[in-house]
Amino acid sequence: MQNYKFLDNINFPSDLRKLSEHDLQKVSDEVREEMISAVSETGGHLRCRFRSG
Repeated sequence: MQNYKFLDNINFPSDLRKLSEHDLQKVSDEVREEMISAVSETGGHLRCRFRSG
């Protein structure tokens, strides 16, 4: 796993609640990057869009 500015410091939901909306967007970018990296190493499928509802 790479070193991430935000993900490396998130251990509990309360850690996310302390972040600004701008920083939460950065967290989501890091999560996406890590997911793509993990899938590329282990194989599998990662859907490009997530749908809710």
